[in-house]
Amino acid sequence: MLPNNTLLVARMEYNNTWGFNVIDLPKLTIDNGYYNANIESTFPGINSSISSDITNNSIDFYVRVTLSDGKLSIFQIIDQRKILRQTTSGRGCILVNDDKRVIVNILDSTFSKSGGNYSIKIDNNFIKSRTYGEPLL
Repeated sequence: MLPNNTLLVARMEYNNTWGFNVIDLPKLTIDNGYYNANIESTFPGINSSISSDITNNSIDFYVRVTLSDGKLSIFQIIDQRKILRQTTSGRGCILVNDDKRVIVNILDSTFSKSGGNYSIKIDNNFIKSRTYGEPLL
């Protein structure tokens, strides 16, 4: 299996020669650019501009979730270095939208650098599946 979802299968032909069958496989998981099949969307979205006075961040999931004790961390990226700007426990967040949206309160200082690049890291056990009680991230 290749990273682009292509299956490469070797087949023996004749006189000690080999051939390859290449099979393009359908994408089985939905990934909206978050490298996580559980996340449907976020606010602000990927590569969007963020106002310095933003008061919350939201993460929409495909399934109903419960909050847990894992962490969500917001980093500012400067010259390939990650500088921690805020850390929040899952239990400190709010669930809305039939328990499919997590609202994270943002500190006034988190996005204070205008024009900065930021990333969000979600630790395992930040949220759990409401149905199975297992961590989704």
